[in-house]
Amino acid sequence: CISWLCTRLPSRTQFRDTMYKQARLSLLKLSNNYADALSYKNGSDH
Repeated sequence: CISWLCTRLPSRTQFRDTMYKQARLSLLKLSNNYADALSYKNGSDH
């Protein structure tokens, strides 16, 4: 049981880490796109 937990644990933390990384990347992409759209709108306004 403990050995099963030990083998299970790293994969779970790894999975969570990858999830966090993916979420952070998508958030960065979203914010970048948003900033680009804002700057584009402001640029077209001028």
